[in-house]
Amino acid sequence: MLISGDACRSYSGYCAYGGGEVGPENIPQFIRRYTKVEDISFRFYSGVTGVHEGFLEVFPTLKQIVVAETVTYIGVTPALEELLRKNDVVVRGVYDSYAEDFAQEYGLRFVHSDIEIGVERDEQHGAKTTLTLFFDREGKPFLLEDTICADSPAGGSGDSEIAESLPEGFQYTFTPESLLPYSHVCKNSILESEPLRVFLEKSKVRHD
Repeated sequence: MLISGDACRSYSGYCAYGGGEVGPENIPQFIRRYTKVEDISFRFYSGVTGVHEGFLEVFPTLKQIVVAETVTYIGVTPALEELLRKNDVVVRGVYDSYAEDFAQEYGLRFVHSDIEIGVERDEQHGAKTTLTLFFDREGKPFLLEDTICADSPAGGSGDSEIAESLPEGFQYTFTPESLLPYSHVCKNSILESEPLRVFLEKSKVRHD
């Protein structure tokens, strides 16, 4: 089991990956020195199956946990339960998962995980655009188009990220076709995305 820093919007991110269960003994000393930085998000990547008691308590400024579908157990002590509620921790995951059940059991806010809709390439200009459906902490939805140009240096003028705000509750009425006006580049990905189709279908069932 490996633990490292993790890219995360608006938070100081850490993550666990590599498969199996994770406990406080897996946290390296160099990370323990930075566990009190402001607003920590911890992501458990696919392959992690369980989180032992005493792990999340190491992060007193925890504000968000992102839980893969492979996770089936998070050990909760009275100290962690108090921390989760005091920090108003958001739980991110997919519908019908342990993450959603965990959030409901402890009265926490559940926000759907990012959905990577697709990647489209412009070979002529050496560009790759990734389209992601993202919900912020309050549940407000956005379509993010992140374009990286191979011909420009990282962070150069050729790279860009465009965030298009979506109507709140769009998932209850939209079809994939309804999202096309909100995308500048990745229209084919929207029409072909299975994860997006499943998300919209499950959203409608829950709303009916």
